Amino acid sequence: MALFDFFKKKKTQEKEPKRYPITPEMTDGVSFVYSLIKDQFFLIEKSGVKTPPLLYKGDNGDYEINQWLAGYISGFYDAFLQSKNQKYDLNALELIFSVLYGEEVAEEGIKQCIVAMMTLGDKSDNLFKVAFEEFDDGLYAGGNNFFDWKDKKIFAPLGIYNKYAM
Repeated sequence: MALFDFFKKKKTQEKEPKRYPITPEMTDGVSFVYSLIKDQFFLIEKSGVKTPPLLYKGDNGDYEINQWLAGYISGFYDAFLQSKNQKYDLNALELIFSVLYGEEVAEEGIKQCIVAMMTLGDKSDNLFKVAFEEFDDGLYAGGNNFFDWKDKKIFAPLGIYNKYAM
């Protein structure tokens, strides 16, 4: 029988979806943060503007991260975790990016976020920090937006909407 295996069609192997090693509590947090950010995307689209991309092609042809947006989502997620007294988990942040933009974008986005976070976390007078000021601004905007909403200072977290639809 092995002789006729040659004539059989080869099965194409589908790429298995990526697994994110996070706890059930983290999964709930990802769902919560995703829903609040997705609501902002919905409002942006309703206003006639396209949802802002997490990655875009730069002048040199390489993909570059939308630093403010990545910072905002990271800061928003971090503020949520602080409110629940949970630890920051990059796998969960990547999952948030993935459900918003897809796995490929999430993989590249998380790599660039790590570089930004490491550079900004460096205590020295690193000249590269200037390159990540927009990420830092988004980080603070996202965190503050979450806590303002949580503390009922604002009706809804609309930082992304205000930045891209107004």
